[in-house]
Amino acid sequence: MTRIMTYSPRVGSKLPDLVQASYHHLGNARTNSFLEKTVYPLYCGSNDNVKLDQLLRALRGQNIKTILHLASESPELYNVHEYTENLSEKINYLQPGDIVAIKLTSFYQKYALFTENTEITLLPDLDALIRACLMKDLYITIDAEESELNSTIIRVVHQLMQKYNKNCVRILATYQCYLKNTINDIISALEEAKTNNYYFGAKLVRGAYLEYEREKDNDCPCWETIEETAQCFLDAVDLLVTNKCPIIVASHNNEAIRTISSKYHKEQIKYAQLLGLNDQLTQYCVNHKLNVYKFVPYGPSEVVVPYLLRRLQENRDLLQHAGK
Repeated sequence: MTRIMTYSPRVGSKLPDLVQASYHHLGNARTNSFLEKTVYPLYCGSNDNVKLDQLLRALRGQNIKTILHLASESPELYNVHEYTENLSEKINYLQPGDIVAIKLTSFYQKYALFTENTEITLLPDLDALIRACLMKDLYITIDAEESELNSTIIRVVHQLMQKYNKNCVRILATYQCYLKNTINDIISALEEAKTNNYYFGAKLVRGAYLEYEREKDNDCPCWETIEETAQCFLDAVDLLVTNKCPIIVASHNNEAIRTISSKYHKEQIKYAQLLGLNDQLTQYCVNHKLNVYKFVPYGPSEVVVPYLLRRLQENRDLLQHAGK
């Protein structure tokens, strides 16, 4: 199947100038080939089964577990069945306790998730993928996305939790701490879980769509400063720990990880960093015998490149604050 790199003003504005110029002058194939040989191996797992297996084994040899993610930024790049088949094959290389990260926009069109009052039916492919993960004793995180999608995404997550988290946490929701309403959203989710008698768990991130959120014409839903985001992150950890919820703390911030790991019991919290980013912090977690993961995006280069460049662009400023 042939896939074309979508070159839109919004996507183009996020690409580093050199890569943007390369797509314009050299075309998709040459640019993707260059990135696949240079940047891609540093930050992504291979789409090749043997190479991916070697990477995951190497991480396990360092006492690092895996969060595996098929990094498709657009539903046009994979149809639902292709996405499910690909991930279902790759989870065979994971071990019990590893995690699979899923984006609901890989299963549902965005317009459906924008419509808050529409009932969202759990799709057979999504259900089959989750069952396959649970058969291998894996956890599943459902990614947060743009803020206007998140209320619907959380509704779907609650449906999944009600179905699969009856006896323990297997599905975890993702909360972006750069959003002002994060703490209130977690409080509501805790109440929902208690009312409907299922277990609740969460992955906490600072947020991955800051540039997009700040481009909105209306009021930006994000905190104005990185310090407010950092405080929200710590407050969310405290809230979840107090309610005895399993947590994945996904952060490259040195001070935050040291603060959290010294304050709370090791058993309740998992720690995660992106493959290729702040490996020193990951090693710190290993040295202190923390339950640590690397987030491993993978896929064909033409599928992964838009994701990869977005994450590198967005993490540039955060990594400048890694020690603050």
